[in-house]
Amino acid sequence: MVDEGGNGDGAIAALRIYGHQDHKTKARDSSDGVDSISSLPDVILHTILSSLPTEIAIKTSILSKRWRHVWSHTPCLSFDWIRPHGPKGDIINKILDRYKARKVMSFKLSASLQYDIPYVDRWIEFAMSRNVENMSLEFGYSGDHKYHVPDSFYISNSFKQLSVKYSSIDLKLPSFPVSWTSLKILYLKSCKVSEECMDKILSGCPILESLTLHFCDKLLVLDLSKSLSLRTLVVDRNIWVPGPKQIIAPHIHCLKLKNSQLPCTLVDVSSVKEARMEICFCALEDLKADFLQAMVLRMLEKLQNVDKLAFGENFLTVLTLAELRRVPIPNLKVKDLTLETMISQKSRKQAVGFFHPYTNDGGGGERVLWCAVKAIQEETPDLDCIVFTGDHDSSSDSLSRRAVDRFGVNLLSPPKVIHLNKRKWIEEATYPRFTMIGQSLGSVYLAWEALRKFTPLYFVDTSGYAFTYPLARLFGCKVVCYTHYPTISLDMISRVRSRNSMYNNDASIAKSNWLSTCKVVYYRAFSWLYGMVGSCTHLAMVNSSWTKSHIEVLWRIPERIRRVYPPCDTSGLQTLPLERSSDPPVFISVAQFRPEKAHMLQLEAFSLALEKLDPGVPRPKLQFVGSCRNESDEERLQKLKDRAVELKVNGDVEFYKNAMYRELVALLGNAVAGMHGMIDEHFGISVVEYMAAGAIPIAHNSAGPKMDIVLEEDGQRTGFLAETMEEYAEAIVEVVKMSETERVKMAESARKRARRFSEQRFSEDFKTAIRPVFTCAKK
Repeated sequence: MVDEGGNGDGAIAALRIYGHQDHKTKARDSSDGVDSISSLPDVILHTILSSLPTEIAIKTSILSKRWRHVWSHTPCLSFDWIRPHGPKGDIINKILDRYKARKVMSFKLSASLQYDIPYVDRWIEFAMSRNVENMSLEFGYSGDHKYHVPDSFYISNSFKQLSVKYSSIDLKLPSFPVSWTSLKILYLKSCKVSEECMDKILSGCPILESLTLHFCDKLLVLDLSKSLSLRTLVVDRNIWVPGPKQIIAPHIHCLKLKNSQLPCTLVDVSSVKEARMEICFCALEDLKADFLQAMVLRMLEKLQNVDKLAFGENFLTVLTLAELRRVPIPNLKVKDLTLETMISQKSRKQAVGFFHPYTNDGGGGERVLWCAVKAIQEETPDLDCIVFTGDHDSSSDSLSRRAVDRFGVNLLSPPKVIHLNKRKWIEEATYPRFTMIGQSLGSVYLAWEALRKFTPLYFVDTSGYAFTYPLARLFGCKVVCYTHYPTISLDMISRVRSRNSMYNNDASIAKSNWLSTCKVVYYRAFSWLYGMVGSCTHLAMVNSSWTKSHIEVLWRIPERIRRVYPPCDTSGLQTLPLERSSDPPVFISVAQFRPEKAHMLQLEAFSLALEKLDPGVPRPKLQFVGSCRNESDEERLQKLKDRAVELKVNGDVEFYKNAMYRELVALLGNAVAGMHGMIDEHFGISVVEYMAAGAIPIAHNSAGPKMDIVLEEDGQRTGFLAETMEEYAEAIVEVVKMSETERVKMAESARKRARRFSEQRFSEDFKTAIRPVFTCAKK
């Protein structure tokens, strides 16, 4: 876009490309008749635009000449959910280059440290050069990328409010003193702050009035005795991030403390007039009741001068226990007492409810379900296990038999079954348009039916229906989820923005500039909703590094996210002999017949490989093994068969639908290699099963297989990664041409790596993750 002076408006042009605006669209020139909003003074327009994310505010520049540069003088800049991957970092740099205001009142930056490190320093220094008063920094998933803000960040006389949210990264302070002479409000979340760091920060904030520490680790003693101006202290601790064990705050007037069941002592809070107290635990065991009672009573002794006091539900539970035991409770001078508790509509049952509407899908998700049920039965035998399913032919005994026959999982006892009648509301076919939001809202309706029929103490989602979590919490359940992949991801948004036709982006939309722009807006709105509902879970287990990175960015609860690799049947498969018949060499593909599994790509790559093979080389065979969930999957399978006929390879391709576990093991035992084609496969259980069975994996070069699975083991290759049809075909040809010695050597390395993903490992990690949340009285 070029202004009247002939200068290229780089920021606006870049952002229009980023938003997929049709550059043939012309903004109406309002010079002939100015609308009522445009006639407002600049100061009012700046205030209006300040309430919008900057990338939205800048788009108002296309409205008319009057609006062209209004955005560049707004006092607030907000870059939220930024992922400058590729050109986007340059776009933001151009935006900042075009920014005209000399003073920035507020600067909000949410960045992923996996992608944004080359840009973050410049953005922070830009805000500081404009004397920003309200600075908010949120750094998401870092992986192996370590980032520390520039040293100049710690010297500012303009900061009045500062919020820093890390992803469990150490705050690294400079050697010189911190100087935030104007800072009044400081908020730190998920930061690792030592006592030395905290002392250094506090000494540089002479007029600090409010301090919030949300899940800040490494800080054992919080000494605020030298912070004479500090009036408000908020501390949030939990079992994973214990936070300060001693609090010395003689000058504060307001204390809000959410304590874990770990020790915490109020050494000096003698000036507190208002307090809000809560304890984080799931159920009160005899072993910790005495300790919690003593800790709570000691806290109350330190709060005898409080005028306004609020108790949380668990804090009140401990006080009630003390009263029942006739333990003296300190006298308080409280004038205003608030009891914050929730009364459920239905009494919760001592049970674990697994929300898994499809118990016959036969995929890795169902294996997780049965292994999770078994792990909970072993860990908490006093809790009943309930399965919410829409499969009306399922019974306790049939599901128990299915767990053994299909997955080799022997449950300690058959689970109880609650049948659901509203499953059609989560069917893909119900929503030909706006499928994601339709299925998500439909899952809420389905969960409402489930929880009205039976309300468990623990609600465990193993199918990825995050929109059910707020509802489960309203019913009084503790919410735990095992997330195989995010419903929406930044990669999905990027592909729609790039107008790539894929399983989540119809070709008719990809061809249209306007429809692509609308879909990007829809995806971004959905990602915001998804983050909000996902953050309602008490514990989120994820199946891979890729999923963890996305969920941390979307849900923003890194302290409640645990990576637990899914269970793979490595023990039974590893007994299979590595030696295989090469007459003919068999390639196997194990996956549900879903669109994202890319069966067609594998079939066409196999056909291409056959063309590349020399006449004297053994002609391989391809076996597709998978299950069909619904009519759409059945149609997809038929199209695959038809395509094999068109390619004239139908004699070399076999199809096995809904094969039982024993049959699958036999097929894997004869395969020399396993095919996998899904882009951004969250984990890839089938890839691990190939490796354990001695079949060399040929997997897509992305996400789980790339980041967690098909990696070198003791310096030896464990398989192949490919993206295009040609690369898959080349890998097939290379495996066929391998000598038996070379193949067995690679298969041995692959099998060794597969041991990292065993069912035993899943059980151990799963139990460790749920232990702080799950509590029951054991016999």
